[in-house]
Amino acid sequence: MAPRPGKPSDFCLKGTGYSFQEVTCSDGPKLSKILQFLKNLFVEEEVIDYVLKLLASTLTPVNKLRSLVFFMGNGRNGKTALSNIFKYDLGEYAAIPNVSLFLGKFVSLEKLNPHMVELNNVHVIIVKNQILKM
Repeated sequence: MAPRPGKPSDFCLKGTGYSFQEVTCSDGPKLSKILQFLKNLFVEEEVIDYVLKLLASTLTPVNKLRSLVFFMGNGRNGKTALSNIFKYDLGEYAAIPNVSLFLGKFVSLEKLNPHMVELNNVHVIIVKNQILKM
């Protein structure tokens, strides 16, 4: 018996933890709640559109947006809620890396950094500001 040709689905090593669901008209109230949350958080339509574009860009295998985004501010302004949405929506495609990746001892360029392995094939890396406080 000869092996069959490979398929793109053969290389999927991560998952979201839930099955895909088509958005329907009955999802209107849920979508309204999400949009209201974003309006309360960001206020400006331009920023809301950018955040929605950012969220959408993480859902495809090839992210052409490639952004480094900082959500900054004092506590209770929605940063954690937004990062939780990313983590929930993306499942294993979102990672919260080990602190030593940023604050640990420098690893030589000739050697592999063991903490980089957990970032393989992720679409979003979430670093919370508590981690960066020294």
